[in-house]
Amino acid sequence: MITVSRGRLFAALLAAGVSAAASAKPRDLAIVELDSPPYLSGIADELSKIAIQAARHRHRVLTPDQVRNALGEDAPAKLSACPDAACRAALLKPLGVARAFGGSLSQNETSYVVDLWLVDVANGRLVAHLARSVLIASRRLEKDMSEAIPTMLSGREEENGELALHVSPAASLVTIDDAPVGGGTDIRRSLEPGKHRVVVQADGYLTLERWVQVVPSQIVRLDEQLIPTSGHIAEAEAETPAAAAKGAKPEEHRSFRIPVATWVTLGVSAAVFGTGLYFGLTANGLDHQAGQFDGNGVDQGLTRAQAVQGQTDAQVGNYLFIGAGVVLVAAIVIAIATPGPPAAEAPAASPAAAGALHWSLP
Repeated sequence: MITVSRGRLFAALLAAGVSAAASAKPRDLAIVELDSPPYLSGIADELSKIAIQAARHRHRVLTPDQVRNALGEDAPAKLSACPDAACRAALLKPLGVARAFGGSLSQNETSYVVDLWLVDVANGRLVAHLARSVLIASRRLEKDMSEAIPTMLSGREEENGELALHVSPAASLVTIDDAPVGGGTDIRRSLEPGKHRVVVQADGYLTLERWVQVVPSQIVRLDEQLIPTSGHIAEAEAETPAAAAKGAKPEEHRSFRIPVATWVTLGVSAAVFGTGLYFGLTANGLDHQAGQFDGNGVDQGLTRAQAVQGQTDAQVGNYLFIGAGVVLVAAIVIAIATPGPPAAEAPAASPAAAGALHWSLP
């Protein structure tokens, strides 16, 4: 039987408690003020508060004010200008902390641009990095950072999201953030969270450009129908498999053909008009003669028979002019009302020629 004295048991329990307390001791963390332009300082302070709140239950935190007092007012700008983690660790050494959190906040025309880092000061290495572009109009900056910063402070890299792009018809080239990713109908890519520029190109179709907000651990689906360019529509419709399966017939284009009746009516109208013109000119000549005087001032005048004849010719001419107008209107009505036969289908007609009017004589 094994016996253990009370003194040894107490010593063992005390040693275990000291070891557990030592292992549970929080690690020191410095929260550096984000480098930002003056008009974004309020938002930068809110992001720093999110980091402080997320870190306090696990770390003994140095606040941005304490860091600024220790390193100077220009510390955020110097740290943001560093090219790597080793440079930042060297600047942060005087703080005597194990890790430091900081970064920068800027803004472009459409988005807030956040770049955050977590540095192991003792080893001079990058523990975690977060680069995020958040649309201003979405009002998601604080919400997204409240979800991302605690994960980052735990030392875990943020998980990517996924873009599922479906394009109809198949794209010849797709680029994401100006990097080509291939072509086809369905494209899936794992992307860092944030905003990404997607450009889709296909021969005979307008180039498509979209901005997509990718969320960590989620799939963003984008379903797009490309728009044909001018002159490509007829070819696209003609090659549609559904139209071929249904036995769709090409559209008929009728030619504009002047019927025989119209030509006859136009001839009658011209004849009546010419006859009316003859009688009108005759009446006008008699009227002109009635006002002529000879060298002695004697009115040459007209006989009664000539005057009556002139009036008759004038009336006949007017009636003939009216009749010619009526016959002309009838010819136009006949031409419009009579449909022309379908135009003969050309074996290699272009889309533009297929829609043209064809004039032909009977």
